[in-house]
Amino acid sequence: MRLKTGLLYAILVLPLPALAQATDYTYTGKDFTSVDRTFSSTDKVTGTFVVSSPLGDDLSYASLTPTTFSFSDGVNTLNNTDSVATIFDVSTSNSGQITEWDISIVGLSDTITTADNGSSIVDADIGTSGTTFAYNTGTPGTWKSTSVPEYSSPLYVFFSAAVIGIGFLARRGRVPSLHQTAC
Repeated sequence: MRLKTGLLYAILVLPLPALAQATDYTYTGKDFTSVDRTFSSTDKVTGTFVVSSPLGDDLSYASLTPTTFSFSDGVNTLNNTDSVATIFDVSTSNSGQITEWDISIVGLSDTITTADNGSSIVDADIGTSGTTFAYNTGTPGTWKSTSVPEYSSPLYVFFSAAVIGIGFLARRGRVPSLHQTAC
């Protein structure tokens, strides 16, 4: 009986580290160096996009389809629910860190762009009518990545159902408690 209980607990505990890992990538640009009347010189491009797994090593301008994203220029914010077109192209190092990128998000009234192709660097907001603008050239911002557990994964659903089932069986007296098996 101890063997069965031990195996049951092992089956429930082993999947925990294997939960899927979505990854957030957060960009923080430098302050704009040229602005019109709408922006200030302390505004900048900032943003986050989420992909279902970490970016691979040594990517070369791979086109991404983030599950969600939101970018701001300090005045306007565009995200996956209100943009009309997007470009998400990234290159990564041999450890999966973003090294070059071209990200443009087009909204109804403006476009937020951040790009670093190794020789040309720009963070900008340009109004669709060309009447508003803000930009910073020559100084790239920084990227930070964070892994986030995906609790909607099938493995998590299985684990949750198994715990509920064990609890139900334990309540009916069919599964010995840890205290009973240790004796």
